[in-house]
Amino acid sequence: MKKINLLFVMFFVCCVSVVSAQKATLLAHYPLLANGKEATTKAKDAQIVNVVFKENAAYLGGIYGDFDAGTGNMVRSASISELNYQDFSVSVFFKVSKLDDMPVLVMGRSCRLLIFYLTENGTVMLKGNNGVVSKNSTTKYQPNQWHEATITYKNGLATIYLDKKQATQTEIIFDNMCVSEYENKDFTNVNFANGEVFEGYLKQLKIYNGDVITENTSTEITTETEITDNNNNNNNTNGIIKTPLGELKKIAFAVEGSPSDALSTQNRQPRKFYLMQNPAGELESIWQDVKTKKIYLTKFNKNLSSSQNTLLTSIPNTDILAATNDNEGNYYYMVVKANTDATTNDIITLYKADKQGKMLLNKAQKSDKETLNIFRVGSYSATLRHKEGVLAFMMGRTMNKSNDGLNHQGGIAVTFDPQTLLITRNFGQTSGHSFDNFLEKGQDNSFIAIDLGDNYPRGIHLHKLVENNVSSKVIYTFKTYHGTTADGYGKIYPLYEEISTPTQKYYKWSNDNGVYTELGGVIDVNDGYCVIFSGEPDANGKSMNSAKIGENNNDPRNLGFIKIKKDFEKVTTKGWNVVPKEIVLSKGISEKSGFYTFGGNWTEQANEGVTWLTRYKSKETESIRHIKTALLPNGNILVLYVKGKKDGWQAEPTEKSFMMCLSPNGDIVVPEFDLGADLRLNRRDEILIIGKQVFVMQGKETDKKLELFVLNLK
Repeated sequence: MKKINLLFVMFFVCCVSVVSAQKATLLAHYPLLANGKEATTKAKDAQIVNVVFKENAAYLGGIYGDFDAGTGNMVRSASISELNYQDFSVSVFFKVSKLDDMPVLVMGRSCRLLIFYLTENGTVMLKGNNGVVSKNSTTKYQPNQWHEATITYKNGLATIYLDKKQATQTEIIFDNMCVSEYENKDFTNVNFANGEVFEGYLKQLKIYNGDVITENTSTEITTETEITDNNNNNNNTNGIIKTPLGELKKIAFAVEGSPSDALSTQNRQPRKFYLMQNPAGELESIWQDVKTKKIYLTKFNKNLSSSQNTLLTSIPNTDILAATNDNEGNYYYMVVKANTDATTNDIITLYKADKQGKMLLNKAQKSDKETLNIFRVGSYSATLRHKEGVLAFMMGRTMNKSNDGLNHQGGIAVTFDPQTLLITRNFGQTSGHSFDNFLEKGQDNSFIAIDLGDNYPRGIHLHKLVENNVSSKVIYTFKTYHGTTADGYGKIYPLYEEISTPTQKYYKWSNDNGVYTELGGVIDVNDGYCVIFSGEPDANGKSMNSAKIGENNNDPRNLGFIKIKKDFEKVTTKGWNVVPKEIVLSKGISEKSGFYTFGGNWTEQANEGVTWLTRYKSKETESIRHIKTALLPNGNILVLYVKGKKDGWQAEPTEKSFMMCLSPNGDIVVPEFDLGADLRLNRRDEILIIGKQVFVMQGKETDKKLELFVLNLK
């Protein structure tokens, strides 16, 4: 791809990474300069045994002993009764003369709840619950050099900072008996569990309620506008692409991490960039470093001349599933920690952060059959939305073993209380084998959603979530790959003569997980719900032609549209996979067919009012995928997509992106136009419209840049 320098603007800005915003409360301060006196008089003095004070610090020789007997080298703070077990911090300065395995700071005389530990490899480590939990880091300490160590603990998440830089972080749930029956609100240099003692210098021991400000570093960030020659696009003028809807430009922002690149093979996880509008009307995005798994919040100023990056709190080695914000500027993000143990469930945790990115609350969600019923998340997609004090969540997942001994797969929808992050309503399974989903805020008090199922039902499933009720209808269904042998898992089935040919025989049973469809989005307009998707219609526009199946006999994917009445729940459905014509507002193809199930039973199917917006014929070069949709300020619908090979999560370097504009009734207002190959779309990232600007984001993993495409509407 050729770069041209017709327009190149550089902005240099100062970017502050903020981890904490709320000031902590100091409970005790032990300077340890000449004695064990507490400096604020808020707490009792420290207990010291055989400590030598030199270099304005307490020197401990690493000799294990006994406090009562007065042997060994020990410092122990008073027990701080006011300390909040769920939200506290402790900091200390230390210096050692050699690399060695030893504790520096230990919380709890009877249970050793938290331990800040050094290793002989020169790294720092976090331990918990008598060492049952341990988490190493790559962060190094240096002999004969003063370091500042800080441990923060909030709602089960412990973090170590070395010299104000995060070193490691892990989830540690304190033993209930240790925090309820024993007094473990003191800090010492001794790990009584195995007789280990610190050898070196200590000073300035401070204990807080709340999270102290532990990271506040300034980095010069380069924000640059790059203009790309979009190959054969003749609308490229002075480095800006002129389109029928307005001018499109790209702005690149340098970041510390490695954002996901749509061309990367690591792009399997569906969503990568979560675009949001904050209460001030500015653009923001939550995204994850694909190498370190750190999660970042990036804020852009009004004129997009600078950005500010904040590291968000999360359990290490987790993948982000979904993120959103609320009208007050708080952020919510769900992460998953995948397990490989065949008997252990994946763990998903919901976080809430304030508008500075400071974590307010986190809650690990139960995954048993009675709650979210999650065994594995894998690469299934999820969506999170906030509206009027309700946090709605939708995802696909592999469930816990059912009575037949199998881990079945299906979608689920739930709502949470944003104040507690507890589940308020579990709507249960949305669709069996749910392969994708979209969840949006409705114009009324509802959430509107679609997901994609392969059998129960077999089609696009529309859902309306209102308070404690959910209403659902199939609005589009598709063809089925039937068995190609008479023997269907031990049972003999008859020939399916209607779709068989002399060279390819089909039989009256199926076990097809294919859906031949990709979701694009659901748009709530004044008089209905507009759903945009891709399907595989044959030459006659029929999408349930089960004879058009297999690698050599299928069709390219084309862009489809259907509009559904808002009160669709009032109409009785005639079958799992039958779209009632009474709920459809769009004018288009009507079709009836069916398929034979795994057990050989006939299941009726019907489509109504499907409009095909494209009629591509080449499945090798003209299949639609990676569809994005958004409602424009004028009430029309923007559709963005890739046209190229038929399937896949990963973008291709030569594939081009296209855009068109529809009326709320599905009429093409602005025909398809070419945006070139520089705008690369992955499977499930979404676009955002703020005022008269359309935003699309992609990452440059190697270059460590966020690339923001901005369409300024006419």
